[in-house]
Amino acid sequence: MSKKILVIDDDRLVLNTLRKLFSKEGYGVAIAPSGKEALEIIKKTDFDLVIADIKMAGIDGVETATAIKKYFNERNKPEIPIVFITGYADIADQKHAQNLGEVLIKPFDNEELLENVKVETEILPHKKIHRQLEIEKRLSPRVAINFPIRLFPDVEANVIDISETGIRFDCKGPVLPEDILLLMDLSSFRPKQPTKISAKVVWHKPLPENRFQFGAHFSLLDKNHFSQIRDFIFDSFAKNASTGIKEDDLRIKVEDFFNKTIRQYHENLSALVQEISAEQFDSGDVEEKLTMLINNLLLKCETLGKVVDNNLYMKRIKQVFREITSCWFYKSPITKLAYDRPRGYPGDFELFEIIYNNKPIAENNTIGFYCDRCFLNNDYAKAARARKNKMKNILQDFIENSNLSTIKLLNIACGPSREIRELVADPLLLSEISGGKIIFTGLDNDKDALEFSKSALKNVASNIETRFLHENVLDIFRNDKYYDLIGKQDIIYILGLTEYLPDRIFKRLLRFLFQLLNEKGMLVVTYKDKDITFPSLGPDWISDWVFIKRGKDDLIKAAKEAGADEHSLKIEREGTGTIFFVKITKS
Repeated sequence: MSKKILVIDDDRLVLNTLRKLFSKEGYGVAIAPSGKEALEIIKKTDFDLVIADIKMAGIDGVETATAIKKYFNERNKPEIPIVFITGYADIADQKHAQNLGEVLIKPFDNEELLENVKVETEILPHKKIHRQLEIEKRLSPRVAINFPIRLFPDVEANVIDISETGIRFDCKGPVLPEDILLLMDLSSFRPKQPTKISAKVVWHKPLPENRFQFGAHFSLLDKNHFSQIRDFIFDSFAKNASTGIKEDDLRIKVEDFFNKTIRQYHENLSALVQEISAEQFDSGDVEEKLTMLINNLLLKCETLGKVVDNNLYMKRIKQVFREITSCWFYKSPITKLAYDRPRGYPGDFELFEIIYNNKPIAENNTIGFYCDRCFLNNDYAKAARARKNKMKNILQDFIENSNLSTIKLLNIACGPSREIRELVADPLLLSEISGGKIIFTGLDNDKDALEFSKSALKNVASNIETRFLHENVLDIFRNDKYYDLIGKQDIIYILGLTEYLPDRIFKRLLRFLFQLLNEKGMLVVTYKDKDITFPSLGPDWISDWVFIKRGKDDLIKAAKEAGADEHSLKIEREGTGTIFFVKITKS
């Protein structure tokens, strides 16, 4: 069944030209000379892609796209990808358009446009995540802490946790009225009288022995009370983070990091959220401010790590850091997915598919949306996309320069197999191998990843064969049966997995894979350079990803121990310079 495209432009010549172009390529095409007509058409027909000019009379392209997305969101239907074309839109319009879809600046050639259409209709549709990604709903840090309070006039209660907006506590029955007065001793900051704070009970549940647990929102907080509560919360986090540190100077530095650095970040971010809520902002400015806030914070995290220089202390500090910043970072469904690791390991196929798509998931123009953008623009995410592109180019060069009638490719821990999907979607490459055959094998321990890749590659050309092996990478070098099961290969490559393997396992895996290579075959291993530290800070501090640090020399040494000689080794880097490629040719 052909893909359907809706083209929106107030220039009839453009409409007719694009209709002919897309029809010739086998697409079903509908045209609309205005945003108003497009909205009516979209209600009657399902489309796979919308192409819209930005500058149009009446409802412009950005307004039309926003209305289309709203229409589908209100009906809980999957959104349609949108590609904007423009020749003279101003910078602000282009930024707004980029939040909604891809933007092509005129002049562009037909091949560039068709390539974008192919990506949006044939490669990216497999990106859909068939479950709702969770986000953090809290608006401020909540600290789990136990201390006694009184409810006026004489009810004793125990606090379970507290935030800037509310409190959870338990006490003996009976059930409390809706409006209560809390007497809270925040003595570390105000050693005089207990603080009196009004609150409203919003829920309760019964506990054994005639006790009840309550959740209450603070009400009518004045500036002084608000400041006392914030002081108490941040100091509680700080003391939790410094637990076990015996050196006084170091303990003070750790507590200052939470009481000053993290608190200032929290206050700056709260102000930024207020700008967004007031709808008095430029999306580009918000993203730039948020990126600067996050990057500055991560650099201070790195500085603290160098000062502490103790793995046990740092593990606790990072844990508390994630607890106190989760109310902001985890409003990004992408960041939350990275942290939650629903499949039990960092960087599963869903997350990397999102990184490759490079599009936010959170609702447009929310703090979660901008945190999504910051995640996708993090140096590590950029390097991951560049790694995928370089690997695709390596495969393409090998295929184009090979005299083999059958080329066998093996991806260890294949994930979404994105580089292969993009490779086999290239008509020029298909013409290069018209007389030959490619056999691609994807090996992964994640059944869902294999099913995803299998589905995404089910309609490839007849001379491209795919097979998928559900195997644990840690088993394949321990049993001789895998030599026959996997078979000899012409290219074997690993993207990222090795960053989590200890030396002993890493070297054994390389030796096994090197033995699987045919003569003149190539083994490609990628690794994030340990000497380029900044890209790792976000995954480490925010998402709790722990990389095993290695440098170029470490990889060369491991390759030689696997059987490679000096002349068969090549070291290259992807475009950002963060990740290097070790290419080993079996001579």
